[in-house]
Amino acid sequence: MSYEQKPKVFSPEEAQAALGRIRDSGVLGSKSRIQKLLGYLVQMEIEGQGEKLKAYTIATEALGRGSDFDPGTDSIVRVEVNRLRQALEHYYNTQGAQESLRINIPKGSYRPRLHAFGIRSPGPGAKPGPEAKRGPAAAPGSVAEVALDEASGDAPAHASGHAAQPKAGSWSSHWFAALTAFATLAAVILVTLLLKPGLDPGAPTGPIVLDRTHQLDRNAITVAVLPFRSLSDSARATQLSGGMAKELRSSLSRNQALSLITNIPFNEGTSTEDLRALGRSGQVAYFVTGSVQELSGSLRVAVELLDGTSGEVIWARTYPEDSPRVEAFRDSFVMAVSSDLRPQLYSASKRAISAKDPNDLSAWELYLMATWAPGEAFSSLEWEKERIELARRSVELRPRFGQAHAVLADKLAYLAAVDPPSNSHATLKEALFHAHSAHELAPSDADVLFNLAIHYWHTGKTGQATRSMARVLELDPSHVLARILVETFPYTCSPPPTKSWRQRSPTMPHSRRTIPCAG
Repeated sequence: MSYEQKPKVFSPEEAQAALGRIRDSGVLGSKSRIQKLLGYLVQMEIEGQGEKLKAYTIATEALGRGSDFDPGTDSIVRVEVNRLRQALEHYYNTQGAQESLRINIPKGSYRPRLHAFGIRSPGPGAKPGPEAKRGPAAAPGSVAEVALDEASGDAPAHASGHAAQPKAGSWSSHWFAALTAFATLAAVILVTLLLKPGLDPGAPTGPIVLDRTHQLDRNAITVAVLPFRSLSDSARATQLSGGMAKELRSSLSRNQALSLITNIPFNEGTSTEDLRALGRSGQVAYFVTGSVQELSGSLRVAVELLDGTSGEVIWARTYPEDSPRVEAFRDSFVMAVSSDLRPQLYSASKRAISAKDPNDLSAWELYLMATWAPGEAFSSLEWEKERIELARRSVELRPRFGQAHAVLADKLAYLAAVDPPSNSHATLKEALFHAHSAHELAPSDADVLFNLAIHYWHTGKTGQATRSMARVLELDPSHVLARILVETFPYTCSPPPTKSWRQRSPTMPHSRRTIPCAG
């Protein structure tokens, strides 16, 4: 088999035709920002000005930013180009699978590249033709997509990661076929073994092995609450420590953003390294450990939140006895720790996600990065707009993701309340659309209803906001912000913000308790 190696030079007409097919497919949306962006990038390349495609140029000429645009503080170009990359990838994996000319934007660059896709011939001496089709009915190996770099004319590896195959009929092709069959057989045996009960491909080799059903949920923050230890011989300390972890897990499980691991065989012989092995294998992101001690007749409970990978202490707190009855103290302790852990887990997870390549984030990770968490020091209007873009990207990746819709409903309504240019019918209409979508898709998620309550508050619907916040507490009594806001909502609404307040608002500290709702 052979490959067409000669690079193809495309005419402006062919490039525009390819661009038109992408637009007509609908993957870029109707009159969307990324549709305009793709047209601009391709046109610049066609005109021989591709080297001028920098963040400042794109922002001011294609995305509507002013001459004071600062790429160091405004991430709109990076966000929009990433959205465009994902849309193009989706197109070429679906409707554009047969395209012979493909447009892509390599990571680390804003300059588009036009690639010719050659067709591998079905037999010796046969020439590839543009009419070749691929699909379930195609014979194995009859079609190969090979991207030819116009700059070098080299034929890289197959799109799926496989290297170019040896020519059919050659001595090496027989060895290649034999090796392929052997590798396939080995893969089947390996998969069969791994799927047998009790075996876990991701489990550490140490004494702790989790069931397959408790692997890290990529759409949740995975937490393991370990049994609390009694550091005193007193009956009260032993009574309090017993069952403490189970009750804390039960309380935390009300939060749908958390995935609770329950089957860790933790005992006195379990070492810190054993726990870190679980974290490194991707099975547990965070551990909660605790101890109970009685000093001078008074109980004290110490709690630590540990990073699953490094074993480092992220947060720690000691809770003194607040009731002479052990049962009453346990109840109040569980509520207090659940309330304290929520913001700590969210913030720690966001710090971990922020270290990743933004282009590789999942819809859930984008959503989490778009949420607000106590302790975040950012208060600029631009920061809020960046959160909106993250949430929008999340919805694009998962259109039926209620949590991301709820964040958009909240933040768009907030934007309309404090940013005069955004205070438009279009912004409020978009916010309302996302509010309806969130309520339809995730009506029993406490975080969704919390964001919807804020949305109602910003749009002046105080009664609906209060009722929604009360429902949050029914679903998750440990939601600390909901406990505050359900009491303060009825007293925080004021007339529409004055012009002077609106002008000051972008630099004011972002506090959920001080921003007035719209009239």
